Amino acid sequence: MIKNILKSVVLLFIIIKPLYIHAEWKSIHHDRLFSISGVVSFTDGFLVVHDNKSKGQPRLSFINKENIIRPLVWPSDTPPFDLEAIHIIPGASNEFLVMESGGVCYKVMVKPESKEVSIINKFILPKVSKLMNLEGMTLVKSKKYFKIAYGDRGSDDRRSTLFIGDYEPSNNSITNINSYVIDLPEPESFKRNIADLVFDPGGILWSAATSDPGDDGPFETRIYKIGQISRSGVFSKFQSPKAIKGFSDQKVEAMTNFSSGLILMTDNENFGSTSYYLNTGK
Repeated sequence: MIKNILKSVVLLFIIIKPLYIHAEWKSIHHDRLFSISGVVSFTDGFLVVHDNKSKGQPRLSFINKENIIRPLVWPSDTPPFDLEAIHIIPGASNEFLVMESGGVCYKVMVKPESKEVSIINKFILPKVSKLMNLEGMTLVKSKKYFKIAYGDRGSDDRRSTLFIGDYEPSNNSITNINSYVIDLPEPESFKRNIADLVFDPGGILWSAATSDPGDDGPFETRIYKIGQISRSGVFSKFQSPKAIKGFSDQKVEAMTNFSSGLILMTDNENFGSTSYYLNTGK
């Protein structure tokens, strides 16, 4: 009886593991409209956002366990412009923040079964200047507060600015904001220091840094640990961070926690989107 149970557990693991935990890049979609700029786990798959800018183009999609992507209906005649990040509200099951590159955030609800999207409200992130182009945003619950981190992607000529503050979901207020200069060593050209951000369960803040010379690449990505937040909510920036992992021909703009690592997804422009599981466990 015990042997049969063990066999069933092993078979179940074999069936489930290949769905997302793969140590090679896996294609999601070849169309540029479905390139991915933000990702979060949801029910038995993922919600992803797209940085499309024209009416009629997808803004939010669901990827199921078979790796099939399905666009969701945005519930407004005026869709967001250039969505770059998505994160679940800590403690909620189906409420999310999605962020435009200019700093406008939408709090949305997605029904688990129907995947119907509704807008709860929207607000603008503080301290963002017109020169900035935000690509990373993440949330975490510390001992006393919800913390939010968001950052300007930067460029060869402009170092990135990372903002971290206290976030109050009931009224979308962001207070006690501190800013940090982020200038990562690689990639060296066409650089974006912050293409996405995510806090892992241990409070480490990860950043995807990319090289983006144009719609046809060639792309590069380096994955960094750039700081850590304590249980009491105090953030410490790491000095002289070194790349944990590097990829050629992939532009990672989306990261989320999964199993003992991170799911990475790409905005490869004219080459569409891909995904990869990065095991960060020790």
